[in-house]
Amino acid sequence: MNKLTCPAFEFGPFRLDLFERILLCDGKPVLLAPKVFETLVVLVEKRGHIIEKDELLKRLWPDTFVEENNLAQNIFQLRKALENMSNGSRFIETIPRRGYRFTAEVTRTDSLGYSSQRAAPSSLIAADKPGIVIKSLAVLPFESLTSDKNDEYLGLGMAHDTIIKLSGLHKLLVLPTRAVFKYAVSVCDPLAVGRRLGVDAVLEGTIQRVEDRLRVTVRLLSIEDSLTLWAAKFDEDFTDIFSVQDSISEQVVSALSLRITGDERNRLRKRATASTDAYQTFLMGLFFWNKRSGDGLRKAVRYFEEAIETDPDYALAYAGLADCCFLIAHGERDPVLRKQAYEKSRTSALTAIKLDPSVAEAHAALATVKVKYDKDTIAAEKSFDKAIAVGPSCAMAYSRYTYFLAAMGRLGEALQKMRRAQELDPLSPDMNTSLASILYFAREYDEAIRYCERALVLEPNFYEALLWLGLSYSQKHMYTEAIAQLNQARRIGHDKFEPLEILAYVFAANGERDKARKTLSELRSTSKHDELRPYNIALIHAALGQKTQAFEWLAKPFVNWTERLRILRFDPRIDVLKNDSRFDSILQDSLAGPTVVKFPSRRTAKDMQQASAH
Repeated sequence: MNKLTCPAFEFGPFRLDLFERILLCDGKPVLLAPKVFETLVVLVEKRGHIIEKDELLKRLWPDTFVEENNLAQNIFQLRKALENMSNGSRFIETIPRRGYRFTAEVTRTDSLGYSSQRAAPSSLIAADKPGIVIKSLAVLPFESLTSDKNDEYLGLGMAHDTIIKLSGLHKLLVLPTRAVFKYAVSVCDPLAVGRRLGVDAVLEGTIQRVEDRLRVTVRLLSIEDSLTLWAAKFDEDFTDIFSVQDSISEQVVSALSLRITGDERNRLRKRATASTDAYQTFLMGLFFWNKRSGDGLRKAVRYFEEAIETDPDYALAYAGLADCCFLIAHGERDPVLRKQAYEKSRTSALTAIKLDPSVAEAHAALATVKVKYDKDTIAAEKSFDKAIAVGPSCAMAYSRYTYFLAAMGRLGEALQKMRRAQELDPLSPDMNTSLASILYFAREYDEAIRYCERALVLEPNFYEALLWLGLSYSQKHMYTEAIAQLNQARRIGHDKFEPLEILAYVFAANGERDKARKTLSELRSTSKHDELRPYNIALIHAALGQKTQAFEWLAKPFVNWTERLRILRFDPRIDVLKNDSRFDSILQDSLAGPTVVKFPSRRTAKDMQQASAH
């Protein structure tokens, strides 16, 4: 049976519950600020002994310099709370010029309960604080307590499966796996992460596999007041891992007092596979899929295919395979290999949907194949709508839908969808940059700059953020700033031509025509003509007043027809060409004619970094 472990200490009328992170006085919660609570924990652990001020400062504020008066204020607040609740009894002694000592007699009283019920402290919190409302949740990768790499994958998998189960609840917003993936390889403060992600609560836990046993601890924490709403400990046979996942999801719903429908409850109990071998292999694929690098995608394909071999009815594995193949196709230069990857993506997506129509990632992958490869806009939009309907927390579906909508000329809808994607994955450099790109098209340059800068805080030197930041600065006539960002993109992008292409445009727009012509000549002299972006070369000519050459370049074959439409419709750099009769012809050809693909995508599969395809 699943058991709840509550390590606790009692002194006077108080009970200090470390697992629940709560102090009770005669069964009622005592509200303490997080640092004040931590101060009490340290003092109780060292009860009867002097704890030096320096040690307290290091324990409470590791790797951070704070003034000693911060500690004195914590002690003051703690004394006040304890004395007010115990008729003036004293528990903390000050040792002049040294530190403090906890003087009360303390008894350790760990207890066990059953995880099918909420612990009493959590119930008391809910009753005494009716204002706590949890509408959004981040499920963090469970921390592995061993050095085994497979347990790391298992920790990510526990979070991923819990996210899938809970994301179907209409009353709860659950951030997608991509939003928390970065925490799979680092130890973090769950409350601090929750604040950064902007959610009301976080679910965090630890996982340990010992031979054939699985040990899991899990806590649901309220961000507003740092209180534990629910906690449990599981010690089961590894083959019961799916039962543990079911129990965690159902008990989270219970802890949050959510009223759910019968369909939602069935979704909580639905299992993607019954094979632990297939599941473990799938987790390997999930880990490398989320890396979004060319090498990572190919490793993910191998693991997803192996999982499918073990369990041919594993819909999530087919969905992962479908998306990997699309991303590979999007960056593939060879037309034969690209076609094969698109077809494999389509087949895998259709199989996943047949096995489980509720897998949002499969619908999103199918939609991207329909729009990028088939150019079937009606069918693509139906698949995008379905992806969001079955996966309202799927940031990737919103993001890819965004670029489709912008290409179709529906910029307002695109901006709305992209804002939603960024809200679902707020710490993704790619999502912030993608929102910046749509804001650039909407001529909201200040806001575009803000999101580019946010992306660069999250990942310094993020290549695409530098490009869009340079473009946004150029439209504000801040040419010095634009040139600085684009030169940095050149250093980061190494052999990529796009920063130089945009630089040539900026030179021309700034009246530095000689520099623009020299840079353009440098670009046209390259032996890698197939790596130049035709519309960027066209825009350089347009800025130089050379309209004939601009239209010649706009008419050249283009790999990404939806990107071409976004540029033609909304890029402010192209405004100077829109009054020319040749422009309408180019636009109509882009809408109706076949696209001969000779030009590489911005991010090849080899160097793709943390990004979903546009």
